[in-house]
Amino acid sequence: LELLSKQHQLNGFIAALRGLRAVYLLAVQADGPISINIRPGSEMPLHSTGAGKVLLASLAEDDIRKLLGNGKLKAFTPHTITDVDRLIASLAKVRRTDIATVSEENIPGVLSVGAPIRDKAGHVIASLSVAFPKYVDASRTLQTVAPLVAAAARRVSQSLGWQPNSSKAKSR
Repeated sequence: LELLSKQHQLNGFIAALRGLRAVYLLAVQADGPISINIRPGSEMPLHSTGAGKVLLASLAEDDIRKLLGNGKLKAFTPHTITDVDRLIASLAKVRRTDIATVSEENIPGVLSVGAPIRDKAGHVIASLSVAFPKYVDASRTLQTVAPLVAAAARRVSQSLGWQPNSSKAKSR
């Protein structure tokens, strides 16, 4: 996270599910012009953040519905997905690509990218994500940042014993 912050001016986070909540475990503020202040231990929305979508994608559909319910989800911006069925459908791409991207769903003008952190068995145990302003640097986009986040999450997972080619990725 410090590398992503210093080299790419990205605000970085590690988050995990704790019971029915998603909690930030670590936060590193960007060295760039805009920082997003998150305190470790604070809760996060699952449906409108890159980290949250990665964590949701690791769950079975029944478990997602238990966490989120069947009603409308809170809209943080006009871009927030508030329909549970639509959100669940969008998580299929997260599972396929191991990347969650969010465009102004949680904070106006802020983009986010998340990737899973896996344990030795391939289970998703946390998410690594970054957030950055949409309008400060035209070269910093969801597409250019996603490989950086994926590589960082892969390095953390490998340090925990995960081998991408030897163990199949598993949901909870």
